[in-house]
Amino acid sequence: AVVTLFWFVGNLVPRKRPSLFVEAAIEYLQNNSGHFVLVGKDSTEMSSRIRQRISEAGVEDHVTLLGFRNDIENVMASIDVLVLTSTPSGEAFPRTPLEAMASGTPVIVTDSAGVSEAVVDGSTGIILDSNPNEDQIASSFETIIDDRSKFTKYSKNAREYISQNFSPEIILSLTKGIYESP
Repeated sequence: AVVTLFWFVGNLVPRKRPSLFVEAAIEYLQNNSGHFVLVGKDSTEMSSRIRQRISEAGVEDHVTLLGFRNDIENVMASIDVLVLTSTPSGEAFPRTPLEAMASGTPVIVTDSAGVSEAVVDGSTGIILDSNPNEDQIASSFETIIDDRSKFTKYSKNAREYISQNFSPEIILSLTKGIYESP
């Protein structure tokens, strides 16, 4: 059987809400299969609280904490869905969804600052309200996975959107235009 890989990539800090990702995973796993991976530096002991919650829920075989990785670009293409659960002011302009989409990975993100400029809801992924609960996030997992044609469309659109809007040449041109404008 194919296992869907949902990844959270970011520092394990309150503003990124990795615990919300884990709660959504627990909710999803009640009726579905999949594997959830958290990657990120933990300087707050949040990972120990997350491990305890995973153990309490009995989902240790379905949720993995990898800690900090400096090779995330090498695994990005193997991720099925990237999930960003940041608070409304938890991001400026997150690069991780862009990197995932460039790899053809659909994303599920909360509507935090800058995210709606990077993700097209219903085309490259799903943008949730800025403060969703775990049920809403778990439902978005089902939405993106249960309809394979939608998943394939999101994957294709994500890669195209990044190449058309965020290529190095386009960003250089836009930046140059800002500096050269009167």
